[in-house]
Amino acid sequence: MYRFVQADAQILCEVFARDDLSVHSEHEVYHAVMRWVTGNALQDDISANVHLFDMLIQHVRFPMLDCAFLDTCVKQCSFYIYSETMRQLIADAYRWIQSTPLQKRLLYVGGTTQITPRQSYCNAMPTFALGADMMRKLSIGTSV
Repeated sequence: MYRFVQADAQILCEVFARDDLSVHSEHEVYHAVMRWVTGNALQDDISANVHLFDMLIQHVRFPMLDCAFLDTCVKQCSFYIYSETMRQLIADAYRWIQSTPLQKRLLYVGGTTQITPRQSYCNAMPTFALGADMMRKLSIGTSV
Protein backbone atom coordinates (compact mmCIF):
# COMPACT_ATOMS: atom_id res chain seq x y z
CA MET A 1 0.00 0.00 0.00
CA TYR A 2 1.29 3.44 -0.96
CA ARG A 3 1.94 5.81 1.94
CA PHE A 4 1.51 9.57 1.66
CA VAL A 5 4.89 10.29 3.25
CA GLN A 6 6.56 8.24 0.48
CA ALA A 7 5.29 10.62 -2.21
CA ASP A 8 7.87 12.54 -4.20
CA ALA A 9 8.24 16.16 -3.05
CA GLN A 10 8.03 17.55 -6.60
CA ILE A 11 4.77 15.72 -7.27
CA LEU A 12 3.34 17.00 -4.00
CA CYS A 13 4.34 20.53 -5.00
CA GLU A 14 2.32 20.08 -8.19
CA VAL A 15 -0.65 18.72 -6.24
CA PHE A 16 -0.57 21.43 -3.56
CA ALA A 17 -0.24 24.18 -6.19
CA ARG A 18 -3.47 23.22 -7.96
CA ASP A 19 -6.41 25.61 -7.77
CA ASP A 20 -8.74 22.65 -8.11
CA LEU A 21 -7.27 20.69 -5.21
CA SER A 22 -10.36 19.42 -3.43
CA VAL A 23 -9.99 20.43 0.21
CA HIS A 24 -12.51 21.67 2.73
CA SER A 25 -10.11 24.33 3.97
CA GLU A 26 -6.51 25.39 3.62
CA HIS A 27 -5.90 23.86 7.07
CA GLU A 28 -5.84 20.46 5.36
CA VAL A 29 -3.07 21.53 2.99
CA TYR A 30 -1.00 22.95 5.87
CA HIS A 31 -1.40 19.77 7.94
CA ALA A 32 -0.54 17.59 4.92
CA VAL A 33 2.68 19.54 4.34
CA MET A 34 3.57 19.18 8.02
CA ARG A 35 2.82 15.46 7.98
CA TRP A 36 4.96 14.88 4.89
CA VAL A 37 7.89 16.97 6.13
CA THR A 38 7.79 15.34 9.57
CA GLY A 39 7.73 11.89 7.95
CA ASN A 40 10.69 12.77 5.74
CA ALA A 41 12.79 14.78 8.18
CA LEU A 42 16.45 13.91 8.16
CA GLN A 43 17.84 13.68 11.64
CA ASP A 44 20.39 16.36 12.47
CA ASP A 45 20.18 18.00 9.04
CA ILE A 46 18.25 21.22 9.68
CA SER A 47 19.29 22.73 6.35
CA ALA A 48 17.96 19.84 4.25
CA ASN A 49 14.74 19.71 6.29
CA VAL A 50 14.15 23.45 5.88
CA HIS A 51 14.78 23.13 2.13
CA LEU A 52 12.11 20.41 1.82
CA PHE A 53 9.77 22.39 4.05
CA ASP A 54 10.23 25.62 2.05
CA MET A 55 9.61 23.77 -1.19
CA LEU A 56 6.18 22.60 0.00
CA ILE A 57 5.05 25.35 2.38
CA GLN A 58 4.99 27.97 -0.36
CA HIS A 59 1.90 26.21 -1.76
CA VAL A 60 -0.15 26.71 1.41
CA ARG A 61 -2.42 29.69 0.90
CA PHE A 62 -1.93 31.31 4.28
CA PRO A 63 -4.22 34.30 3.59
CA MET A 64 -7.08 31.79 3.44
CA LEU A 65 -6.41 30.82 7.07
CA ASP A 66 -7.66 32.77 10.06
CA CYS A 67 -5.42 34.71 12.45
CA ALA A 68 -6.21 32.37 15.36
CA PHE A 69 -4.86 29.39 13.40
CA LEU A 70 -1.79 31.35 12.32
CA ASP A 71 -1.12 32.37 15.93
CA THR A 72 -1.81 29.08 17.68
CA CYS A 73 -0.69 26.50 15.15
CA VAL A 74 1.48 27.91 12.39
CA LYS A 75 3.68 30.26 14.43
CA GLN A 76 4.23 27.46 16.96
CA CYS A 77 5.63 25.18 14.25
CA SER A 78 9.26 24.24 14.85
CA PHE A 79 10.18 25.28 11.30
CA TYR A 80 8.93 28.83 11.88
CA ILE A 81 12.21 29.94 13.47
CA TYR A 82 14.33 28.35 10.71
CA SER A 83 12.35 29.21 7.59
CA GLU A 84 12.56 32.74 6.24
CA THR A 85 10.12 31.66 3.51
CA MET A 86 7.48 30.72 6.06
CA ARG A 87 7.96 33.91 8.10
CA GLN A 88 7.50 36.00 4.94
CA LEU A 89 4.40 34.05 3.89
CA ILE A 90 2.89 34.54 7.36
CA ALA A 91 3.68 38.28 7.34
CA ASP A 92 2.02 38.58 3.91
CA ALA A 93 -0.99 36.61 5.17
CA TYR A 94 -1.48 38.94 8.15
CA ARG A 95 -1.18 41.94 5.83
CA TRP A 96 -3.87 40.46 3.56
CA ILE A 97 -6.21 39.39 6.38
CA GLN A 98 -6.05 42.81 8.06
CA SER A 99 -6.50 44.77 4.82
CA THR A 100 -9.64 46.70 3.94
CA PRO A 101 -11.55 45.65 0.79
CA LEU A 102 -9.98 48.54 -1.14
CA GLN A 103 -6.48 47.57 0.01
CA LYS A 104 -7.20 43.97 -1.00
CA ARG A 105 -8.17 45.06 -4.51
CA LEU A 106 -4.89 46.98 -4.78
CA LEU A 107 -2.88 44.05 -3.40
CA TYR A 108 -4.61 41.61 -5.75
CA VAL A 109 -3.44 43.54 -8.82
CA GLY A 110 -0.17 41.59 -8.57
CA GLY A 111 -2.17 38.38 -9.00
CA THR A 112 -0.65 35.83 -6.66
CA THR A 113 -2.03 32.36 -6.04
CA GLN A 114 -1.57 32.92 -2.30
CA ILE A 115 -4.73 35.04 -2.23
CA THR A 116 -6.76 32.98 -4.68
CA PRO A 117 -9.15 30.62 -2.91
CA ARG A 118 -9.11 27.05 -4.13
CA GLN A 119 -12.17 25.87 -6.01
CA SER A 120 -14.52 24.09 -3.61
CA TYR A 121 -16.46 20.99 -4.44
CA CYS A 122 -19.53 19.70 -2.67
CA ASN A 123 -19.27 16.09 -1.56
CA ALA A 124 -15.57 16.12 -2.37
CA MET A 125 -13.61 12.93 -2.67
CA PRO A 126 -10.98 12.22 0.02
CA THR A 127 -8.44 14.99 -0.10
CA PHE A 128 -5.16 13.12 -0.30
CA ALA A 129 -6.04 9.93 -2.11
CA LEU A 130 -3.00 9.95 -4.37
CA GLY A 131 -3.14 6.67 -6.21
CA ALA A 132 -0.59 5.58 -8.77
CA ASP A 133 -2.81 6.68 -11.67
CA MET A 134 -3.15 10.24 -10.35
CA MET A 135 0.56 10.49 -9.56
CA ARG A 136 1.44 9.23 -13.04
CA LYS A 137 -0.90 11.75 -14.68
CA LEU A 138 0.53 14.60 -12.64
CA SER A 139 4.08 13.62 -13.48
CA ILE A 140 3.40 13.72 -17.23
CA GLY A 141 1.38 16.93 -17.07
CA THR A 142 -2.09 15.76 -18.08
CA SER A 143 -5.15 16.88 -16.24
CA VAL A 144 -6.72 14.66 -13.64
